Amino acid sequence: MASHGLPSLATLRLGAATGMPGTDADGKRPMKASRVEDAEDAAPQAEPEMLLLTHLPRDVIGKIVTQAALDARKAAVPAKAICAWMKHFCTTARMQGVPCDDYWYKLALVTFGVNPDAVAEPPPKWMRGDTKLKKNAKLSWREFFGSLCDALFAKPMNLQIIKEKLVSLNIYNPRQRWLDEDLLELLYDFAAWINRTHHPGAGLGTQGTMPIVKADWGALMRGQYPAYLLSYEFWPLMGLLLLRGAEPFTEDKWLALDHEVYVAIMATKGDALSAPERLSTDEAIRRIADAVARGAKVGVTINSPERRAATLTLTAAIQANNPEIIKWLLDHGAFVGSPRMNIKLQYNYMRQLIDMTVYDVGEWQADWPTTKKLLKHSVKFFKNAKENNEDLFSEAEDILAIALDHMVANGFADDYYPPEDTMNIVDVAEYEGEQVGVGMKAKIYEYWAKIGDAFWPDE
Repeated sequence: MASHGLPSLATLRLGAATGMPGTDADGKRPMKASRVEDAEDAAPQAEPEMLLLTHLPRDVIGKIVTQAALDARKAAVPAKAICAWMKHFCTTARMQGVPCDDYWYKLALVTFGVNPDAVAEPPPKWMRGDTKLKKNAKLSWREFFGSLCDALFAKPMNLQIIKEKLVSLNIYNPRQRWLDEDLLELLYDFAAWINRTHHPGAGLGTQGTMPIVKADWGALMRGQYPAYLLSYEFWPLMGLLLLRGAEPFTEDKWLALDHEVYVAIMATKGDALSAPERLSTDEAIRRIADAVARGAKVGVTINSPERRAATLTLTAAIQANNPEIIKWLLDHGAFVGSPRMNIKLQYNYMRQLIDMTVYDVGEWQADWPTTKKLLKHSVKFFKNAKENNEDLFSEAEDILAIALDHMVANGFADDYYPPEDTMNIVDVAEYEGEQVGVGMKAKIYEYWAKIGDAFWPDE
């Protein structure tokens, strides 16, 4: 494990004192040393002082394990590093006659972002449910750590599933929402697993199975043995998220927070149908910033909690035609494209941007630098659609072609003006041959045309 930078076991001579003379650190007899012809002239080799776990206080050993867990984070696969290190550590400790303290396994969970000081000394009862109803069920950190390692590496396919469903496993100080959403991902996967393994053909679907999931979860939290949960191969990962502070079934709370962002954006529009009150831009931005600080998403918001209809925050801000909110969102990481982004949300963004910059350009409030950023973001939709959704890409082609025709017919390409210091004095025609400025409409037309040329070069 030295390649991963974990504390070396060699310095402790772990495994050297097995009680059997003539054995090495792995308990094997050493190979016979090569013969030295001139033994009398050979320099004596000093044996390194043997340091055994039996010589160390419990808190010092705990610091060794904690440091190993922290160093494991630097490994290519942190979980694999700490799982292998603990196995070696406790094996060699037993060879010295030192029982592997259950507390050490709790400390080793630091690799996965668990703060041991925030978790009670005895393992929580939900780790195994009602031990009276199952023989040999032990509430121990060792058992939980082992089951976690098994869940991570029992099958090669698991790593890909974890990569997709547990993004924050590699984030050691995640926001509460990330933890809750990772746990929810696993709960939905658990529901699908129940359908596959216990109710095939019943037609329950994931939503239909969620009452079973909630009942099983409730039983475990009450200290009872659940019907399905502990048989689910990724249950230890749920337990890990609980140890890190995740809370289950909190999606409605977070969706309501996202809705606050949408309401604040639309309240600047002054449309009674869009928001219950009219807000100044400054007040709207204050409310948006407050909601984001409490966990609202800066990229995606909810415009209808009842139907859980989502929209991009940038789409809403474009619809509200509020350049200051658009700039705030862009400055704080609002986005259009991401690996997990629903392409329909990107499509709606593109449609809204075309509506405002082409058909309602006379009312468009944003300056050119901001508009250019928005246009650049729309490229992510076209790229995603071309690679992953042929039908939507074809539909987008028609929409953009109609928009370009409209811009040509309405003189967007002819939107030029003379130098700023004279444009109100002399007619543009008198400046033939001199450099003239390009107006907003011409810039918008040129950018949309470049997008069309990039994705439909042969048309």
